[in-house]
Amino acid sequence: MEYTFAALGAFALALLLAGWRRHLSQRAFWLGLAAFLALTVVSDSALISTGVFGFGARYLSGVRAGRAPIEDLLYGGALYAVAVTAFELRPASWRWLTDLFRASRPFSWINAALPCLACGFATGRPTLALAVGTVYFLAPYNL
Repeated sequence: MEYTFAALGAFALALLLAGWRRHLSQRAFWLGLAAFLALTVVSDSALISTGVFGFGARYLSGVRAGRAPIEDLLYGGALYAVAVTAFELRPASWRWLTDLFRASRPFSWINAALPCLACGFATGRPTLALAVGTVYFLAPYNL
């Protein structure tokens, strides 16, 4: 259960930060969060059901959405809220970078690149193809 409490705390702090920047009153914030969490449920469920990774039940509450534990959704939601807030804190001269990141779906990077990397390490055979695949899924795939 300690993972549950840590996830709840991270999500609460992230929402406080987003509230400070007045994102909680914006419809786009909530639609983006819903879409991000839905994609997390889909990708987690697929990766867990195929055995790519799993979560130890000892540290979890047992509440799941699909096969994804609620704790993973809380951490993902916290990451989303912090990332959106961080993008808005960038100086105006960096606005082009913010626009580029938004256009390239940065929130899917971790769901695309890291499973590729994890599979390579899980098989014990990290290769050049694994490195190229990871780099591909970090940026060009999303553009």
